Amino acid sequence: MKYLLTIIVLSFSFSSYYAIGDTLNYEIHNPPMEICAGDNAGDTIFLSNYIGKIIIIGITASWWESCYWMNLEDLSEYYINDDRVVVIENLDDIGQPYTCTQWANGVENVQIFTDDGPLYPIFDMLSIANYYAERAVIDHNKIFRYLGLENNEIIALVDSILEDWMQGDINGDQVIDILDIVIIVDNILNSNYDYTSDMNQDGITNIQDIIILLGIILGEWLLSIY
Repeated sequence: MKYLLTIIVLSFSFSSYYAIGDTLNYEIHNPPMEICAGDNAGDTIFLSNYIGKIIIIGITASWWESCYWMNLEDLSEYYINDDRVVVIENLDDIGQPYTCTQWANGVENVQIFTDDGPLYPIFDMLSIANYYAERAVIDHNKIFRYLGLENNEIIALVDSILEDWMQGDINGDQVIDILDIVIIVDNILNSNYDYTSDMNQDGITNIQDIIILLGIILGEWLLSIY
């Protein structure tokens, strides 16, 4: 259990796995997280479920009351009509004193999950300052972009990412080309679903997505020669 005193002591000797600007490695750091409240309570999700989306994660603990007032629902409401953004909350130390159900009362449109156990993988991965009540932002290319307390800073950052978002730029190199097609083909062959590869957003990555991406590439090529 992480009591406040323990965190203060350990904060001088431990740091997160990742720093701002690092790319998360889901092959190594992709802990199972149990949805602990709502209609899907008991289901298990992974960070890799959100590949291709911008993830805003609240890092919270049931014994730190200020975590309850971090207003994640304001962020969720702001992006409720943009399915490129997902807002979730990781709740540690459930039952000390609040249960997940109690914690979820009054928190709307935010998926609450827990990775409770002998380890604290989300906290350890992302909490650079070993501090709860923070929000982390991971972009659609799995890059750790932000850790802090201010919703207005998060909105400014996420809005700028969305403005630069190029449909078809699967690998995030700001160029739409054959390399992006290769990634879609690889996803199809390996039965992997990647939101960014799903060009028509039908929940399936298939030949139709390749055709759409080819159309974008050929369209840009034709424009370049006229």
